[in-house]
Amino acid sequence: MERGRSRRTSLAAPRLTGRLEQRWELPNGVRLIAHQIPSAYSVTLGIWVVGGSCDEEPAYNGTAHMLEHLLAGSSQRHTARQLALAFERLGTEVNAYTTKELTCYHAQTLPDRLPRVLQLLTEQLFSPRLSQRLLARERRVITEELLAYADDPEELLYEHAERLLFENHPLGMPIAGTPESVQRITLGVLQDFHRRFYVGERIVVTLVGNLPPEEALRAAAAVFADIPRQHCQLPARVPPQPQRAREETLCRPFQQASLLIARLLPRLSAPERTALAILNFVLGEGWGSRLYQRLRERHGLVYNITSELEWYSTCGVWSISASTSPGTLPRVEELIFEELRHLSNGGIRPEEFERGRAFLHARLAMALDSPAECMTLLARAALEQEPTPLPELLELQLSQLSRDTVDMLAALYCQPGDWSRVRLLPSNDA
Repeated sequence: MERGRSRRTSLAAPRLTGRLEQRWELPNGVRLIAHQIPSAYSVTLGIWVVGGSCDEEPAYNGTAHMLEHLLAGSSQRHTARQLALAFERLGTEVNAYTTKELTCYHAQTLPDRLPRVLQLLTEQLFSPRLSQRLLARERRVITEELLAYADDPEELLYEHAERLLFENHPLGMPIAGTPESVQRITLGVLQDFHRRFYVGERIVVTLVGNLPPEEALRAAAAVFADIPRQHCQLPARVPPQPQRAREETLCRPFQQASLLIARLLPRLSAPERTALAILNFVLGEGWGSRLYQRLRERHGLVYNITSELEWYSTCGVWSISASTSPGTLPRVEELIFEELRHLSNGGIRPEEFERGRAFLHARLAMALDSPAECMTLLARAALEQEPTPLPELLELQLSQLSRDTVDMLAALYCQPGDWSRVRLLPSNDA
């Protein structure tokens, strides 16, 4: 199974219109969204459950991820092997991933095979076979997964940075849990999480590809109509409290030194998030960005350096990451903070603003050409109760955006003293 850390969309389709897209809401609260791409050969579908690691009890951290593993493996009617063979006979690719706020089960199949694929997937998710034997097996699998993350510099950096940013907030818990919390997860804990979160109001289904929307929606409605409604009130998600900037240095037996600096962001309006996306583009998203040009092209200090924005339902995180030789890490760190200071004090140039607007508009238009990207964008808009992402709407929003707004956000959020940092050094260089 994949483990989800939400990433920027990066990938072009007919424009979304009322004719090509339809939305239904079933009586049990399940939301269905279908979008037709007539040029596609297949259909990509996603089943999105509003429940992730931030919704768990801390003692049982990793429950959502463990449940994803178990649900993806079998059902009451089929063993794991029978399901694998059934999907292969249908020529269907199936996978799943868990994030801090969501669990997604997704598949790609041919249009005429969609009804059967939907039937098999809903059997897995809503008529699961949960047993002590399967739980023991997945505990071992996830323990191996956690060991792999411990050998991954990027995973280590993000996990420790999240602890600094979120402290004791639920968003600070690792998605897959810890070796200790995974051992504490019982069948009862999993069944309770499934009962509370795998319910109609917390499910969004997206279907994108070469199938008339009404036909796709009818196929989905036939299998999702019997999903139970939510029967208990769940705690509302609350935003994390801002923390003072902090530092941490880790030592591991790696060859390179790595750095991640990050800061917490409040939940911003859609126009403000667009303005911040331009600012992020200018800072470190592409090859023409300030960080890439200065650290990679001018000084040759890094192979790659990047910045990215990640948004949750209650807040956001802005991060910059790079790897380099241990001896040059202090210089890399110094130059990154210099660029943040330049943005905070001087904003962005007119040429950078225009380039950023053109880039964002083109990126959305191209993302809609990828069924998988389009599926994700549609689900995100539905979950956040925002309009369907349209290139035309973004173009209008960008035309109304001023460089002054971007500069104001730079002054607010590029102050070097507000960014926490995590360094990862080779053990013999500590």
